[in-house]
Amino acid sequence: MSCTGPDISATAAAVPPKAGLHPLRLDRPIAYLACLLGLLPVLSGVLFRTYSYHCAPGWYEALRQIDFIFLIVELGVVFHARAAGLDIRALGRKLPRDVRIAALILFTTFWLGSAFMSEWPARSLLRATFWPLHVLFALAVWHLASRAPGGVTRSDIRSLALWLGVGLVLYLPILIIHLVSAAHLAQQTEAQVIWTSAIPGYLSIRIFGFHLGAVLTLCIALLWRKSESGAFDAPLYCLLFLAALLLFWSGSRGPIFAAGIGLASCALLIGCKPGLRELLAILAMLALAAVASSLWIPDSSFGLFRVVTDTQTSSGYTAGRAEMWMQTWDAFLASPLIGHGEDSTMWLVNIGEMAHTQPHNLILQLLGNWGTLAAVPAFWLLARAGLTTIQIVRSAPWLFPLLALLAMLIVTAMVDGVIYHPRSAMLFMAVLAIILAHRRGSLEEGGPLVRS
Repeated sequence: MSCTGPDISATAAAVPPKAGLHPLRLDRPIAYLACLLGLLPVLSGVLFRTYSYHCAPGWYEALRQIDFIFLIVELGVVFHARAAGLDIRALGRKLPRDVRIAALILFTTFWLGSAFMSEWPARSLLRATFWPLHVLFALAVWHLASRAPGGVTRSDIRSLALWLGVGLVLYLPILIIHLVSAAHLAQQTEAQVIWTSAIPGYLSIRIFGFHLGAVLTLCIALLWRKSESGAFDAPLYCLLFLAALLLFWSGSRGPIFAAGIGLASCALLIGCKPGLRELLAILAMLALAAVASSLWIPDSSFGLFRVVTDTQTSSGYTAGRAEMWMQTWDAFLASPLIGHGEDSTMWLVNIGEMAHTQPHNLILQLLGNWGTLAAVPAFWLLARAGLTTIQIVRSAPWLFPLLALLAMLIVTAMVDGVIYHPRSAMLFMAVLAIILAHRRGSLEEGGPLVRS
């Protein structure tokens, strides 16, 4: 089975058409989505800049905290899909009974903890509204992407990677100027620069790491095997180097380990072995990026050596997560049915000086916020979607990069807030929907998502 072209055992409908003439042409629905996903972080970086934990005034900081522009774009995509013929009721009727029942239970119960148990019900209920929007966005992406002739192609995936790369290249001067200004500020005044938060458009360097890990995973997976043309893909190798350099520089452990786990697990699942020459080239680029990333380190929270040597602290690799997870579990046991509402970690968990809005673990996040009434059907839906994506990628193995990206985000969500922050939840939903969109027949012809 090849992970760069069509599987000879797949149906004719699964054979990808030839790649487009230009990877950044906006002539397919997925290209528009890729453009949005690539350029939104740039816009966020222009709008939201700080040298501390917060922006001023307070209302502006609130917009930054909730990734407001990402939510607005999600809503815009939903309206666009509705205008393009998305019929949510008709789609719901085609889903299997267990999926409809799980979705019904989920959306009638997930907000109960926010309404009745939260110490800050207004805040929690506002946060709760993000979840239906994320799901509607995923349905919208599925509808738009499934209209592409021939399904999702390798060219579409490469287009996604390159648009993310365009965004990263445009973001880089914003980051450099901001960091140079921060260094000057720290030298010339007594103002304290919080380096881990001085990342334009991001709440912290770790959230920047989510994005970099996603770009790196996508690039490595696309370069995993020799392309059908056999040509050296210089743009992807350059993007791989840039993403790896910034990720190593950020010192974000979770995305680094998650990228390796996601790539290895997905390669084993679908039988996609890396080419020897390609693997050596990837490792060489990663080694160069590792060396280059150490040229300037703002403080001890950055750098690749933090990833491999930070076991001297009291919390070691977990960075306090083990204690946070135990406290979150204890809080869940105090309200196991409906949970404590969105952001409940802020008042239920006491770790260090900083309040945390989520417990850095997706399972505990859903259990603690929603309780078992909503968390169990949510886990069921995630498992159903996961099994379906694996089936689709096995029959269309050139989708391997998207599956690896999805796996990387899920693994990271086990140790951080990937599915909490709207910007990374948006990426997760988009990638999941694009994979499912490759086989629209799964909803129209009795595929794995519907009753046979």
